[in-house]
Amino acid sequence: MTLGPTAASSAAPRLWPWLLLLLLAALLLAGGWSYLEQRRGYLGLLERRIGEVERRLADAGGSGAARAVAPARPAGDAAFKAASETLAAAELQSRLTTMIAAAGAELQSVRFLDAEDRPPFRMIRLRARFLADHGALREMLLAFDRHRPPLFPDVFSVQAREGGTRLVVEMEVSALARIAEGEAD
Repeated sequence: MTLGPTAASSAAPRLWPWLLLLLLAALLLAGGWSYLEQRRGYLGLLERRIGEVERRLADAGGSGAARAVAPARPAGDAAFKAASETLAAAELQSRLTTMIAAAGAELQSVRFLDAEDRPPFRMIRLRARFLADHGALREMLLAFDRHRPPLFPDVFSVQAREGGTRLVVEMEVSALARIAEGEAD
């Protein structure tokens, strides 16, 4: 039995949707593969940059000149020492207030937050709000980086005012504290 023109022509219209579906799947697969290759390339670039930064830090830490400029910090430099949580929070507030004033910013408010247990330390936290310009904010962030014991700006928001020249900055700041109950400083 031979197929006439009517049988062959009726099979062709049923085949086109499948061919189009197969072509669409191939295009999606190629696009997905391309996207994955881009992500892999970006990840490789990031890994190379991280390795480069680690090498620079290792070189800076190993040179005698770098050690002379930045002496090794003692282990006790990692946390505030206080007889109570309240005294540690007051010390954190005092230092933060001094940093804000030194940067040229204007403190609006400070509020103590609940401390967290991070054995063998307590994480002392407070929320501060201040007005600053861009230079003062930069100085504040640099002061955080240099401060010992370390201060951590955990939550940070900035709102521009007066056409972007004044900033309203709100941040939650935390620091580790070693609480020595019963000891007098």
